[in-house]
Amino acid sequence: MSPPKKQQQEMVLEELANGQLVTVLCRRSDMPSLNTLQRWRRHESEFDDRCWSAEAQGVMIKRSSYIEQMEEAIAEGGPGSAIKMQGLRELLNENTRTAGRLVSRMSDRVSVASTVQHVVVGWRNQDGSVEPISHEPTALIRDEKGDEE
Repeated sequence: MSPPKKQQQEMVLEELANGQLVTVLCRRSDMPSLNTLQRWRRHESEFDDRCWSAEAQGVMIKRSSYIEQMEEAIAEGGPGSAIKMQGLRELLNENTRTAGRLVSRMSDRVSVASTVQHVVVGWRNQDGSVEPISHEPTALIRDEKGDEE
């Protein structure tokens, strides 16, 4: 019997943040199937955002691991070390592209969220005019430089 959904989601986030591949993760008996995980992400935007963040952390952990392995191969030297370093360099390059896509995806989400604060909430009068309701924003959104918008 698998753990409850919220517990599974927390386990998924922890594994993604540790650099585990989604395909490997979803083959485990204590984890949701890939289809289930994708459905959760489509229907629960907060969980999807947390997954993107965890995946970004995982990519950085993988990156550190590749760099460590390259340093070990350099220190060891000898037969096969050049081939090992070349393979690790290619993995590191792919990891860098993946990190760039994750950052772009997360930036796109912040841009969409920042447009929401410009919505006018109010009552429509019989003549068609809108009478705004006075309200204070509940959250501040910061731009890439950290400045409040």
